[in-house]
Amino acid sequence: MALADMVVVGKTSTRNRVAMLLQFAVENFLSFREPMTLSLLATPGVEHDARQVLAGPEEREVLRCAAIYGANASGKSNLVKAIEFARRLILTGTRSAEPIGVRPFKLDEACRNAPSRFELEIGAGKSRYSYGFEVSERRVHSEWLFVATDGTEAKLFERSTDETDASSIEIGDALCSSDHRRQFLNFVAEGTRPNQLFLCEANERNATEFSQLISSVRELMVISPVTRARQLGHRLDVDESFRTFMGSLMYAAGTGIEELRVERIDPDDIDPMTTMQIALRGETVNEISAHTAGPVVLAFLQIKFAHRDRDGKQVLFSAEEESDGTRRLLHLGPSIYRDGFCYVIDELERSLHPLLTRMFLERFLAQGAIPDATPSQLIFTTHDTNLLDLSLLSRDSIWFTEKDPSGASTLYSLADFNPEQLADLGKNLENGYLQGRFGAIPFFGNLTRLISQGGRGS
Repeated sequence: MALADMVVVGKTSTRNRVAMLLQFAVENFLSFREPMTLSLLATPGVEHDARQVLAGPEEREVLRCAAIYGANASGKSNLVKAIEFARRLILTGTRSAEPIGVRPFKLDEACRNAPSRFELEIGAGKSRYSYGFEVSERRVHSEWLFVATDGTEAKLFERSTDETDASSIEIGDALCSSDHRRQFLNFVAEGTRPNQLFLCEANERNATEFSQLISSVRELMVISPVTRARQLGHRLDVDESFRTFMGSLMYAAGTGIEELRVERIDPDDIDPMTTMQIALRGETVNEISAHTAGPVVLAFLQIKFAHRDRDGKQVLFSAEEESDGTRRLLHLGPSIYRDGFCYVIDELERSLHPLLTRMFLERFLAQGAIPDATPSQLIFTTHDTNLLDLSLLSRDSIWFTEKDPSGASTLYSLADFNPEQLADLGKNLENGYLQGRFGAIPFFGNLTRLISQGGRGS
């Protein structure tokens, strides 16, 4: 049995969308030296159709999609890594005396020992939450959470840590419903280590005041080029609607697959070494518990792909017998199902034909037209210029990363350009991008000299 075919599963719960990502900001992390903000708040004056936006707090429209372009090593993947780092630190935290693992900008001496800054802005109902923190390798320097409702902002908590690792956490009146809860949160604050986020510590102590925010962060699903969708086998097994959707997606993609099946494997038939490999891969019981309701039941499932032979008989294939593109589509598929999560995908087009990548994005956007659906959000990096089409993506949902001469990444939106600069391009922006009109493309230097001299070109 191939290791790639197996997953560990638990009992999952049904859920409804609780929030949406509005903005993410990062400073002094990897190639981002200066503060950079990815905003999913729709830009006033930019046209959108109903597929492209959600109704957000404070009567603002929120983008469902953000596409990030740029040359290799320009910072696209580093933005994804920044989101993933913030998510992990919030949900998983650190152990006592464990380094935080932050990676500041290294090409500026002043930045190497300075804290890195992260901030998420999340919309939930009529409220807008702003949560952020500054961290170095051993210390959370500051941390804050504010909420704005109907234009009025209130502090939920604010934390600062001095050079002796002494922390001060001020609990706002808007957070506490009683003196008893304030006492409990102050108790949690006193027990928060210098290298631990107060939000993470409060969640581990079951502080229900932060449940909605924690759920929102958990719904940020980061998918790298090699990520395998967690709990996919179990979801296919128990959710017939999802299984039908995934089968139709595979069929529509021209893979020759007409349906997906799930086979249960007796744990006694699996050798201990394979079980250990799965655990090392990250499919641990604790991780499953964080995403499930009720007791965790260990089981092994194998996803099978049904094809037809020349005689019309159904033949089952394992995942290892399918192409890289098919397996990639299998693990991307949940992001275009109507589950209301925010998916962050690095290299969307990895192993996919350009037409299949476009079909994938069109299907994602089509969620917005389904009655009673819970549309997801999608942030992705890509080199696929076929998607630079204003009939598909709005101007403010197209972003670029570019490195300046000092090696620092900048992040900017197509909406930053004057519309008159784009008028001659019409709906199709591909040629304009490849011609360098928006920046964010490779600069090769003198390739002829580089090749002839066997060294660096000028």
